[in-house]
Amino acid sequence: MPLRSFSYKSTHYYLVEGEKGLLAFDVGWPGTIRSYIDGLKSLGFTLSDLSCFMVSHFHIDHAGIAGELQSRGIPFLVFPSQEEAIAGFESFMARKGMAFTPIDLEALERVPFEESRRILATWGIGGEVLPTPVHSADSVSLLLDGGEVAVGDMPPAHQLAEEEGRAVWRLVGERGGRRAFPAHGRPFPVEERP
Repeated sequence: MPLRSFSYKSTHYYLVEGEKGLLAFDVGWPGTIRSYIDGLKSLGFTLSDLSCFMVSHFHIDHAGIAGELQSRGIPFLVFPSQEEAIAGFESFMARKGMAFTPIDLEALERVPFEESRRILATWGIGGEVLPTPVHSADSVSLLLDGGEVAVGDMPPAHQLAEEEGRAVWRLVGERGGRRAFPAHGRPFPVEERP
């Protein structure tokens, strides 16, 4: 189940093809649903191929069209460290005058980290979601069983001075992460391994 990706506006968006469709990881800037659909099309997919989606964290280049996808009936997986960030995220977009579809809090698919492997398996995806609060407190990463890990904006371990960030990378390595796929820039090896 390798990660597949497309990019626009300096951000990479990832897809994992499971037995029951696609899981999308990070979903575009506000007002860019057309660009997101075009990116899917470039890989031979449509919005109807998405089984569910998640975001690495609630910044506009990662979650800007989350409400719009959710309003189209695509389940939105949200993890314990993320839900509190939604209000601030939407408030920021409103203050900046950005057009966006609000996220339906009642319809969120809330997934505890310890249940992420089981939940992903229901979509036919082998992997788990880890809390990786290096870039922001709500950051998560998607670790696939093959060692690929979508990390959002988490920088490589060698760029981190603080031990907390390096400890997060050690966790990713201990859980089998081998190659990191960031939202900006090229993939890189997971440096902090047991």
